Amino acid sequence: MHPSNILLFSFAFSVNAHFPLVDNAHGGATFDKWSDAAFITDITRSSSTSRVALCGHLYFWLKFDRPSDFDTLMVGGTVPVVERFKDDKVAVAVFGRGLPAANATQDEIDVYCDRSPIDRKCKGYDDIPDDLKVAYGEIQNDMGVDDLGVIAVPGVEDLSNCDFGEDPLTIEVTGSLYIKSSGGEDVNYATYHDWGGETRCFFHEEFGGSDMWVVQDKLIDLAGNGDHYIVFWSPGDSSLGASLTPTKFGAVFGDEGQSEDFSGDVIQAGECSLPAQDFNEQDCHGYTKPFIPGLIEDLVEFFFGEQYRFFTNFIYLPWGGAPCRDSYAVTIPNKYICGDDEPDIACTGLCHNHGTCPANESIGEFNISECATIVNEDGFPECGETCAQNICGADQNDTIYGPIGPACKIVCEDQCSFIFFDCKTVCDFPSSECVGVYEEEHS
Repeated sequence: MHPSNILLFSFAFSVNAHFPLVDNAHGGATFDKWSDAAFITDITRSSSTSRVALCGHLYFWLKFDRPSDFDTLMVGGTVPVVERFKDDKVAVAVFGRGLPAANATQDEIDVYCDRSPIDRKCKGYDDIPDDLKVAYGEIQNDMGVDDLGVIAVPGVEDLSNCDFGEDPLTIEVTGSLYIKSSGGEDVNYATYHDWGGETRCFFHEEFGGSDMWVVQDKLIDLAGNGDHYIVFWSPGDSSLGASLTPTKFGAVFGDEGQSEDFSGDVIQAGECSLPAQDFNEQDCHGYTKPFIPGLIEDLVEFFFGEQYRFFTNFIYLPWGGAPCRDSYAVTIPNKYICGDDEPDIACTGLCHNHGTCPANESIGEFNISECATIVNEDGFPECGETCAQNICGADQNDTIYGPIGPACKIVCEDQCSFIFFDCKTVCDFPSSECVGVYEEEHS
């Protein structure tokens, strides 16, 4: 089985997980406008995906065809436990026929969105950013209808607990899987693991193996049939304002109750995307791999290849969830204010390193001009994330740079032949993204 055509299948036990709509975290021009929306093949189950919002591409769009018996849509959002994104939130807007249009009253909006246990209100067309109003007009023209409406879900004001949750599953698991946490022992995978003195609604995702903050959870009743669009973004004003900075967030969407179904094809994000451990910037500081499932995983990957790693996650569930995998060399994006002009291509994509990255004679310092001008055949910087981590936002005094990942160091491990039971210690860098400057810094 080739990883570009992965077919998932249903399982007889519950794993409290969502169908992964896209295989990796995506960003840049991928799914960043309504006309290039990711298509949800089955909106009647719970799905999720990870988004890296980059300057010039700060929105994430999805599309689905509403089944006649599908009445209520659940939308949720998460933020990976990464310190520089701690204050970021997730807003959502749903575009569909029969929903309230411009100048709708709060009472008209409440007909479709009024289940909050803490009286958290939805908004409408009048409150969405101007560029989404432009998208609304384009969608309406494309559909050829005059009854297109919008329900907009602001970012949650108080994230210190999980009381804002509306979905039945969210309410059911609050206090068990979704908890009010200040970090510490709850967080065994993420590098940032202690925000003591401050609590957050927190979730350890046991199927994929990651730590995250829950920042959105809303139920929206639908009206008309046909195509619907969902757009997620991180509001600059923490409510519904336009995005201002690069960030990372998870999008959750599907049916009320978040039913599980793992059948069907997964959309391939392509080479310019981030695997889960890089998206979550994990260091696995509190994780020890159980021996038995670890041995089974090693055997499966030895004989069949790493593309089966997704399936081996199920082996770990009886031992508390998927294994922790630490991140590679470069964590992006940096945290800075997006400008009016389109940023350089190094700041608007997720292409990876391809070979040794340029460095000055002074160890650890980049030659910025080389980094920006050496490009591959697609026009992306040859050093990918390495360039982006150093130059994106570099002209701003308050830029917060993504740290160098914990996996970018020489790792020694025993490699054994399962046939001859011959073991030897091998020391190497775990990823090609650790060559060049990072090799000099960490050798």
